[in-house]
Amino acid sequence: MKYNHPDSGLVFNIQRFSVHDGPGIRTVVFFKGCPLHCHWCQNPESIKPRPEIAYYHSKCIRCGDCVPVCPEKCLDIDVEELIDRKKCTACFKCVEVCSYESIKTVGRWYTPRELLAKVGKDGAFFEDSGGGITLSGGEPTLQYAFVGPFIQLCKESGFKVAMETCGFFDYEEVSGFLKSLDCVFFDLKIMDEPSHVEFTGKSNKKILENLARMVSEHILVIPRVPLVPGITMKTSNLEGIFRILKALSLDTVHLLPYHSLGESKRGPIGESAPFKRISPPSSGEIEQIRRVFLSAGFTALVI
Repeated sequence: MKYNHPDSGLVFNIQRFSVHDGPGIRTVVFFKGCPLHCHWCQNPESIKPRPEIAYYHSKCIRCGDCVPVCPEKCLDIDVEELIDRKKCTACFKCVEVCSYESIKTVGRWYTPRELLAKVGKDGAFFEDSGGGITLSGGEPTLQYAFVGPFIQLCKESGFKVAMETCGFFDYEEVSGFLKSLDCVFFDLKIMDEPSHVEFTGKSNKKILENLARMVSEHILVIPRVPLVPGITMKTSNLEGIFRILKALSLDTVHLLPYHSLGESKRGPIGESAPFKRISPPSSGEIEQIRRVFLSAGFTALVI
């Protein structure tokens, strides 16, 4: 992590009028940077903890305006992908001169008050619907020094705040603002530790410890389980999740079916999928998993 400052937060998207990321109408702030590298990541542009360049081939008319401004000489309009990523230093000079938005910056820096002014425009919708702001990513806790003051400003403005997290964080760094949150949506992916390392790049030990501690401190936690065929949907994995949730007396679960939209986001940032293509679960498979959770005594909602 090369940045973590109370005055600067790196955000790659702000999504308005969401109804799947907490109660009511939500404005979701997507923070850039994530400690996990899940094979099925739906927002691959969120992983790197720094601004980066995205190139959209279909929008490019090969005008060549970007070529002379590149100090590294890494742009070539006669090459399909245009950008030589090995030479690119992400100076963003090409973004400044592109008139067709075929080259864009992924990630923008905000101060806490700038970000509040941006999301606060939706305050009337929050009040009418019982909604609020949801912090997502990436992983918002990576920018804990910024997120804490931002949450405080939101609460002072009367806004409810929820957070979506992968659970991989140092508890002491975030404990100061966890109890200020109205709700935490906590990902539970894979219970077998070696498999968790294989498919996410990190152990699940810290994740499970953080979940248990949050529950013990009476923080409202709603577990979320991504439904990824062949990985998280295995019977042995689901049984492991059941054991963890029952031990913590958690009885509500959100199920998040995998979709393939994340695959189309990799090309523009110069990456290829690190895995064999995954097919989304069918509606029948999703319903079957939901019924398995119901029969195990859980309230299960498909999100």
